[in-house]
Amino acid sequence: MPSKKSASKIWPMKVQVRAHSRSGHYYKKNAGLPGNKIPSPKAIAPGVNPAPLHDLIFHGGKTVPQMQYKNYFIGGTASWKAPDIASIDAALAAAMSDRQLNNMVSQYFPGSKMSCDVIESQILEIPKPKTFGEPDVQGLVKKLFTDGSLPNSDLSTTIFNFMLPSGSVLKLGKDSSLHGLGGYHGSVHVKKPGQGSTTLYYSVGVFSEILPNGNENGIVAFDKSWKSVVGTFYHELNEFRTDADVDDASNADNNDFLGWVSRQGEEIGDQPIFAAGNDLSKVFKQVKAAGAKKISLPVQFLYSNFAHGAEGPLAKPHQ
Repeated sequence: MPSKKSASKIWPMKVQVRAHSRSGHYYKKNAGLPGNKIPSPKAIAPGVNPAPLHDLIFHGGKTVPQMQYKNYFIGGTASWKAPDIASIDAALAAAMSDRQLNNMVSQYFPGSKMSCDVIESQILEIPKPKTFGEPDVQGLVKKLFTDGSLPNSDLSTTIFNFMLPSGSVLKLGKDSSLHGLGGYHGSVHVKKPGQGSTTLYYSVGVFSEILPNGNENGIVAFDKSWKSVVGTFYHELNEFRTDADVDDASNADNNDFLGWVSRQGEEIGDQPIFAAGNDLSKVFKQVKAAGAKKISLPVQFLYSNFAHGAEGPLAKPHQ
């Protein structure tokens, strides 16, 4: 994002950032929708839930209740531990299809059935990047498309997740995962000769960890890095579900492209992290899957209009 916000430009967040970090302060300061700045009432202290003025508003843009995704692991087999890949794939798939977690999110899809299909993941045998930014992820997804390497799925409802290996730094403009950035999602339009435009949706996330020098890379929310990766992509995938064309809204300066976004420019995963402050355990939690296996799912709680704040799994959807 540019370093200075104009008075009328649409600035939804589209990122996962730690509160009170350099990234968090930057995106929080610059986010917002023109004409929607409303002061908080005196009865609600800043950062204390419930926060009804942060409720998500439907702007009429694209949402994706029936979706697919594919995980790509960047850096080749030498950059990844096989158990980490298996754990990420299994936990993310279980979380995105979990009945109780989806019971909460279903409030944003009235009258629609939710589903999430998983396309087999793939390790990309490309060099491990030292840094990886938005031009890199857009260039990579476009190359996979022009090479015919993307799966044969409905691209209008499919998002491709690009996962960085340990030690790689994620960038977005002048910002980076060394300053609190965990991941982000977006889209890019591509054309093949003789064909119309195709929109490709992507998300990208860092391997959140404490580096050997003691610095935090990404958002370390759990006791194991693969769990933090799942938490990040659970955030991004649900933001794709509820606000797929956030980049088109920003690029065209047009609110009509937005799905569910708050007056402050927050998507479904943003306000809970800021409300949690320095105590990430308030919103990053391991929950039991709603099935016979009862496996533990490391997820980030998302914003609920019914609760006016972060909310976890529900036995029944809100009525």
